[in-house]
Amino acid sequence: MYDALHRVALAALFIVGLVTLAGLGQHAADSVAVQHQQLLLAIVAAALLAAAWLPGVRLPAVAAGIVAKASLVAVVWAADPGNGLAATASEVLQLLALLIAGAILLAEARLEARWNGVLPLRQEG
Repeated sequence: MYDALHRVALAALFIVGLVTLAGLGQHAADSVAVQHQQLLLAIVAAALLAAAWLPGVRLPAVAAGIVAKASLVAVVWAADPGNGLAATASEVLQLLALLIAGAILLAEARLEARWNGVLPLRQEG
């Protein structure tokens, strides 16, 4: 397979996990909703960090990270359309990194499934 791309994807997952974990304490957790959001982001960050070593966690962690980052960007952009891009530049870059890593990991999973005989090379019929 593509070893360099695989390593880039794993590094992207690990870096996004670290950045997400580092950004958790920025806001004061006054309400239960903010505490809940921070707990869910901590779980996503832990899954992204673990995904570098646990192959079974990779695609679910990427999917959870994409949902978490995209929803945060959407909420900020809906609340403040004029300043939304500047406020979420880091989140948008993390989202792009997760999308690229997810595409690489999906392509690898598809090649591996084809190699193992799960997917046919061409349609019969």
